[in-house]
Amino acid sequence: MVKIDILMDLNKWKVASEEQQNGIINHLLSKLEKEFELSYIKSYGKKGDTTRIATFKQKATGILFNLIPGGKFQMGFSTSEEQALRQIKPKDSGLGGGSFTLKDKNGKEIESGTIEPNIEQEFIEEYLENVESMQPVHEVILAPFLILRFPIMLDEVKKLITIDEEGNRLETGQAALFFDEIDELLEKTGCSLPSEAQWEYSCRGGTKTIFFWGNTIPDGSEWIGTYDDDKKNEEYSNGFGLVDMGAFSEVCDDKWHPNYKNAPIDGSSWSGDSQNQIVRGGAANIYPWQDCGEWLLMISANRGTDVEWEYGFNIRLVKNLNDIL
Repeated sequence: MVKIDILMDLNKWKVASEEQQNGIINHLLSKLEKEFELSYIKSYGKKGDTTRIATFKQKATGILFNLIPGGKFQMGFSTSEEQALRQIKPKDSGLGGGSFTLKDKNGKEIESGTIEPNIEQEFIEEYLENVESMQPVHEVILAPFLILRFPIMLDEVKKLITIDEEGNRLETGQAALFFDEIDELLEKTGCSLPSEAQWEYSCRGGTKTIFFWGNTIPDGSEWIGTYDDDKKNEEYSNGFGLVDMGAFSEVCDDKWHPNYKNAPIDGSSWSGDSQNQIVRGGAANIYPWQDCGEWLLMISANRGTDVEWEYGFNIRLVKNLNDIL
């Protein structure tokens, strides 16, 4: 008999036998076989603390989704993370001062100057003064779900919908979509945007540190941007086998709220009167960095709004499993 409750709790899933896990995966596949097929099962994470994750392919699109076990986690920017960030010194990033040049979309220079080596410390301090939007830290309990293993790519999107091919947003392989395009893509794939809780749970990959790899600040080498090298994909995956979480600006289903007071605790999307959507990540969108604390956008708990991004958003399509479990 399949013990589906194991999939509802990450801790139970991690200690379950492969036979039990395979039974659950096959049971789930029997419910999803019209839409998905099983691609592979691999283990991710650090030595001594790995999670076995199943990857499914959506038959109609060829896009890969990872099965994320349910569980509970502390959502938001914790006291321990705040203390760890205060201990970080800009020199730890390997970044120094230097000159910068800003150009408009036509390549015309609009501003230039120099940046002092210690300016990153100012950005860290300013960030720490505004962590209220990521608090209070609260426990969230989530059901299992499927989420894209990689950021969705422009070529994948163009096979499904027609998009406006003008503008800087199309200069990279990752899709940068506007809301009307996102709505069309969601309808085409039968998927949804992740709730903010689903996104952060996925990004953390079972960790409690500032970034899913620990408390060492990034230098821009933490994302890969292209995903045709299986060995590299595994190397850069987080504990749930997800790649480049936090690198690109990814929109969530939730409306903006200034903090987490009265936030849902069941992992569902948070509605509201705001006209703005939650956006997570984005450090890779503004690379090369100018030593202005751009890496702060990769913090697992970091959150912002859609008004901060002119050239569209990437998305992590989600398939909720509530109706079949």
